[in-house]
Amino acid sequence: DVDLTATPDTGSDFTGWTEACSGTSTCTVTMDQARSVDATFTLEERSLEVDRSGNGSGTVTSDVGGLDCGSVCAANLDFGTAVTLTAASASSSDFGGWTGACSGPSITCTVSMDEARTVTADFNLKKFPITITTSGTGTGTVTSSPSGASFDFGTSVTLTASPASGSTFATWGGSCSGTSSTCTLTMDQARSVDAGFATVPLDPAPVISRLRVAPRKVHVAGRKKSALGRKGPAIKISLSEAASVQFSFARAKRKKAK
Repeated sequence: DVDLTATPDTGSDFTGWTEACSGTSTCTVTMDQARSVDATFTLEERSLEVDRSGNGSGTVTSDVGGLDCGSVCAANLDFGTAVTLTAASASSSDFGGWTGACSGPSITCTVSMDEARTVTADFNLKKFPITITTSGTGTGTVTSSPSGASFDFGTSVTLTASPASGSTFATWGGSCSGTSSTCTLTMDQARSVDAGFATVPLDPAPVISRLRVAPRKVHVAGRKKSALGRKGPAIKISLSEAASVQFSFARAKRKKAK
C-alpha cells in the first residue's frame, strides 16, 4: 500500500482527492494495478477594503475584483493577486493621496494580496481664491462672510463694501455687479471683484441773490433815529439753496466835528 499526503503551499488550500483517492485526508492506495490520483489545490482568498476620507468626493475602481467605490468598496481576491486601484476625483474635488496599504499622491496604486488589505483614498474640495481691488476717487474697505482669502468649492460668500468718511460706495465690477453694498458669490471658480468708491461732493457756497435791510430809518418820539442803533435791522435774504448764514454787525464810529 502507498499512503499519499497532500500539503498545500502558503496561500493555498487542499480541497480533495479524485480518481483512485477521495476525500480530504491522507489517501492509501493498494497497488494491485496501475493507479491515477488527482489532488486539487485552490488559492486562498484575501479581503481588500477601500475607504474614502476628506470633505470632497470621488471614486476608486480596481482592474480585477470588481471594486467600484462609490458603491462596491470591498472584495475577496485570490492570494497573491496584484490589484491596481485608480482614484478619480469629482469635478468639485482634488485627490489628496493614499493611506493604508497604499501611499503617495499618484492616482494609481498596486496592491499585492498576500494578506488582507485596507486602503484609504483622500478627496478634498477644491479651493478657489477671491481677489478684491478698490477703485474710484473715494476710499473704503471690503469684508467677506465667511472671512478668508480662499474658499471650498460651492461656498456661498457675501462681500460687503464699506465706504470711508467722505466717500460713498458707487458700484461693483468683475464677478459682482450693481450698486448694492453687498454681493453674494458661489465659489465654483476663482473670482475677481472690484469695489468702486466715489468722494462725497462738498456743498457749494451759497450765493446771495438778494439782500434787503429795512427799515433804514424809523421815527422815534418825533425824531428820526437809526433802526440799527435801537433795535437792529430787519434782514431778508434769498439764497441759491438751503444753507446757514451768519452775520455780525458793528456800530460805525462817527467822526467828531472839528
